[in-house]
Amino acid sequence: MVAHNIPCDFTLDCYFSSVDNLNHLHAASRGYVGDLKFNRKLVWCGRVKKASEWAARIPPKDRKRVEIGERVQWYFTKTVRLAGVEPPVRLLILWDRKTAAEPVKMLVTNRLGWEASRLLRVYRRRWTGTELFHRDGQQHLSMADCQRRGGEG
Repeated sequence: MVAHNIPCDFTLDCYFSSVDNLNHLHAASRGYVGDLKFNRKLVWCGRVKKASEWAARIPPKDRKRVEIGERVQWYFTKTVRLAGVEPPVRLLILWDRKTAAEPVKMLVTNRLGWEASRLLRVYRRRWTGTELFHRDGQQHLSMADCQRRGGEG
């Protein structure tokens, strides 16, 4: 899509939210919303911390409510620097309850001006498109036995 200049925003799972991929998409002026592993390093006030350690310090009073469809979640968002990622990124941290101790998901994006509900709607496309395509291919086209990652597969 990047090579053919097809306009779109990318949704990524945590495997593809790597430093190299995020830098490549940003350099190609492409938007992305991706899962962020909780152990990823971010730079905050000149110190390097795990994203999960940073998120644990966010008090419930600073979390905001967001509704997408019938689902209610609580979020906090901030522009930060991820170690190795060239431009600043925006983190969106989600909890299933306002007072939950641990977040359920962290998302990363280079779309710094998007509101939380828009980030979640874009990220949801991953589940309504890509993941359903894989499921259908495995169930209906008998591709479940073709999950090899080597040349033989």
